[in-house]
Amino acid sequence: MKKNCSESLVFSAFFLATLLVMSLFFAPAKGDTVFKPSWSSGFPSDKPDPIFKKKAYRWLEADGRLLETIFIFTDELLKEALESFGVQSVHRNNTSFLLRGGYKVVDRRHSIDRGSGQLTEHIRLCIDYNAVFLKFKEKMKSYAEGIATAVSLQTDKDPLLSFLTFVQQIPYRQPPDIFHKRYINGFFVPPLCLSEGYGDCDSKAVLLADLLTSRHQQEGRLGLALIDGKGVAHSILLIQRPQLPGMSSIYADNYGRFLPVETTAPGWNPGFLSPILVDLLKEGQFRFVPFE
Repeated sequence: MKKNCSESLVFSAFFLATLLVMSLFFAPAKGDTVFKPSWSSGFPSDKPDPIFKKKAYRWLEADGRLLETIFIFTDELLKEALESFGVQSVHRNNTSFLLRGGYKVVDRRHSIDRGSGQLTEHIRLCIDYNAVFLKFKEKMKSYAEGIATAVSLQTDKDPLLSFLTFVQQIPYRQPPDIFHKRYINGFFVPPLCLSEGYGDCDSKAVLLADLLTSRHQQEGRLGLALIDGKGVAHSILLIQRPQLPGMSSIYADNYGRFLPVETTAPGWNPGFLSPILVDLLKEGQFRFVPFE
């Protein structure tokens, strides 16, 4: 808190020293391009793993500028985010609970047991990414504006590269299976990805989709490619943009052609992926999830 000028010189010296220490704390290490978060406040101290209400970030823009912004998360939003996805850990294997907790059926098969002759149903569930995308698109608008302000992004400019650079520098780390006593299967919805300061491939891809569409009303169709093959499981954001020379693209039936967007690490521009992922996409070893 700023003090008035009638305070003593002792306090002034202490204040300057404090600022110096804080500047050293927030200064990124040499070669470090990831976020340096700080946090404060949260739920009462008797609650495990408190969710923080305030987080400050620094990141490197593509042009080399070191930028900073502060995100404020209300208890209401964080509670909604926590309860919007997942189930109580005791229900993690209960299909009916999972279907009410943010999952959907993507495959349903039946087989006959040779021994008993009984008909058995096999159900494959997957996170309902489109529902998560739609739920938080408007709620992420203020955070998108915070990034745009830090970047000095004009309202008529395409925010894709700036937002992608921002999200790529969020540390890549798998969220836990159990978070605040809820089974979330290693996936953070967008507000939690920002408030916790890390996320994995699908968490960061959905976050970028919400940031982008909440700020850029002219955005084309978006989706996810859930890659699964040859021991590789990965998620990438898909966006309908013109394919320039050297870029990879994906064609989805009834939806058209998309550029892949890698969110997990800095340096990947839209339309560019590792050769392994490109091969898997060409072989069709992915599931397309439209955002609509």
